[in-house]
Amino acid sequence: MRPISGSLIVTLLAIGCSQQNPLQPGPASPNVPGPSASRIPDHDAWQSSTPLMSNGASDLCGTTIMADLILNQSFRCADEGLTVGANNISVHLNGHTISGSSSGVGISLTGRSGVRIKGPGIITAFRTGILVVDSLDIEIDDVSALENGVPRPPTDALATLHDGILVINSHRVQLEGNVASRNGDDGISLVSSSQSELRTNTSEDNGHNGLRLDASDHNRIRLNRVLSNGDLVGFPRGCGIEVFGSINNVIEENVVIENHTGIRLRALAVPARASTGNVIQENVVSRSAGPEADRGGIHLRDSSTRENLIEDNEVTENVHGIALSGGPARNTFVENTLVGNACGFKGPVDENTVGENQFVRNRNDFCS
Repeated sequence: MRPISGSLIVTLLAIGCSQQNPLQPGPASPNVPGPSASRIPDHDAWQSSTPLMSNGASDLCGTTIMADLILNQSFRCADEGLTVGANNISVHLNGHTISGSSSGVGISLTGRSGVRIKGPGIITAFRTGILVVDSLDIEIDDVSALENGVPRPPTDALATLHDGILVINSHRVQLEGNVASRNGDDGISLVSSSQSELRTNTSEDNGHNGLRLDASDHNRIRLNRVLSNGDLVGFPRGCGIEVFGSINNVIEENVVIENHTGIRLRALAVPARASTGNVIQENVVSRSAGPEADRGGIHLRDSSTRENLIEDNEVTENVHGIALSGGPARNTFVENTLVGNACGFKGPVDENTVGENQFVRNRNDFCS
């Protein structure tokens, strides 16, 4: 990557760089914390400046950005897009589009802190739209990550960087108001990341999962719209929201409709890691379309999926409203409303707490 020079400036506002170690997360809150807003610079008050464009916007492809950047036109890259190379800076898409050629990453940052990627704007046609690795206190707002990681080669496995937005080993990342749609794998995925918040995003029509937590703890997924994900033909079918080998997360007040499976909690096999201590509450989960016998609106899978709270969700018009498979135990299902499902609650209840749920117009309230 070549650092951006004066002859390639779109709009640059020089600021200093932080020496903070981006790999050192702050102390966890007793509850599930969101990102530390006080540690993310406020870039809403943009300074005025005159955009310069001496060599054309396409010259930004493959460059490393070292100061605040405001785009003043769209551009297309043959491979890599932008790399953020400094702390405490912002990239403002300013209503423009960065498009790729089915390879590379649209915007990437590794080992950074205090960075903001701000829309409106579109990242499209890269292998991965936005990639955040080993970073701290990152904010991504109002960006549309569309049609990245497509077409997926038939030989490529899942989890091979075909996501709209992918966050790996990072902490206190806030993703708010983004749109992730028609990406080859997951819309938005957090891997080995913590203390982050996904809020008011829309994730729709992605090949595998709409939103995914993979070995990620103490995060909050709230007030998102998650629609029509998980039907990529020829690959394992995905979910609206998947919590995969993850601990002490809160999934609340989301609208999860017409996904292959609505919300699923399951263990991670390699390395072995349980999904435990999660709270799934006040979500609307409807019309999950997966015909498999063990899938449902809310699906708990595997014997190490334990001590989760499933409370006050509205689960309607699924093949199975709530489904258990593989022996999950010591979970609590209370005050959920299950309406119009073929089966309201599927699976053994003996080792779980099931009480004060409302069953309305299901073909069968319980089934094995």
